[in-house]
Amino acid sequence: MRSISNFSCKAKWQSLSKNTTIQNIIIPEISHGGVIEQIYSYQILLLSPKRDDLISTDSSIDLKKLNELLDRSYRWISLLRNNLDEC
Repeated sequence: MRSISNFSCKAKWQSLSKNTTIQNIIIPEISHGGVIEQIYSYQILLLSPKRDDLISTDSSIDLKKLNELLDRSYRWISLLRNNLDEC
């Protein structure tokens, strides 16, 4: 069995989602449209090589999108912390 420290960020959250106490908070965020899924997709976009032959792309990441993601992640982390404190 591999140590969790060897997993990617998304794989760590998928592993943590097997915990019945917090799975109802984590599963929606690792699925399509969730915070973890958005972070993963933004990471792929930011790390992918830029193509000079494209004039524009529909996969741009602007400051507004990053701020929205940051706000959503703060709310989600707060909810997760509160849930873990109660357990």
